[in-house]
Amino acid sequence: MTERQLHLFRSRKQRGQALPAPGEFQLHVTIADILRRWALPSWEWVHLPFGEHRSAATAGRLARMGVRKGYPDFALFCIDGRVADRSLKW
Repeated sequence: MTERQLHLFRSRKQRGQALPAPGEFQLHVTIADILRRWALPSWEWVHLPFGEHRSAATAGRLARMGVRKGYPDFALFCIDGRVADRSLKW
């Protein structure tokens, strides 16, 4: 069962409303907070904010600078040169 938000001023017999999905900003802030607290000292990480809404002119400038679709918003690197991905064995 999914979590539901109950209204404070409605009757006790309410089903509640589905919680809104967290926005991308809040999700990325949460991930960054977790990495700040729990990432190993030998790992560096960076958030690459390529996905937000931009004007066509800004999108063109970013494309000209090399930004391409499909790259992750977060990149994790070990100081020995490894890059974290799904195949990395911890």
